[in-house]
Amino acid sequence: MTDRPDRPDRGSAWPVAGLDPIRRLRIVESQLPGVGATERLIDAPFERVWSFVADIERSVPAFDPLVTRVEVRQREPVDGGERLSILTWGRGLPVPLPLDMRLEDGLCLMQGRGRWIRAGWFVVGMAARPVG
Repeated sequence: MTDRPDRPDRGSAWPVAGLDPIRRLRIVESQLPGVGATERLIDAPFERVWSFVADIERSVPAFDPLVTRVEVRQREPVDGGERLSILTWGRGLPVPLPLDMRLEDGLCLMQGRGRWIRAGWFVVGMAARPVG
C-alpha cells in the first residue's frame, strides 16, 4: 500500500468505467451533422441478433432496401474487434461504394467516401446490447 491516497498500489483492482455499444454510438451520433437515428427493442437473445447483424454480407441487404449486395474484401483483427474493407452495391449507384468498417461485439461503424455522395462522406452505425 502506498502512503498517498491519490496513488494506489499497482496491484490494487480499480473499477473500470465503460460505455455499452448503444451509448458509444449515441456519442458518435451527437458529433456528426445531419444524423438520423432509430432505436428498436428486438425480442430475441442478443447473441442471435448480433450474429445476424455481424454477417453483413447477408444482413445488410436483408434490412436495407437501398443496398443490393455487400462484399467483404479484407478483414483483419484489431483491439476488441475487426477492421473490414467492404464494397456495397446499391440502387441508383453507378459503381460499388467502398466502406471502411469497424466491427466489435455489439457495435458496427461504417464510413464511406465517394464523389457522388453529396457531403463527400457518410457514416452508418449499428449497435446492440443485451437488455437486463
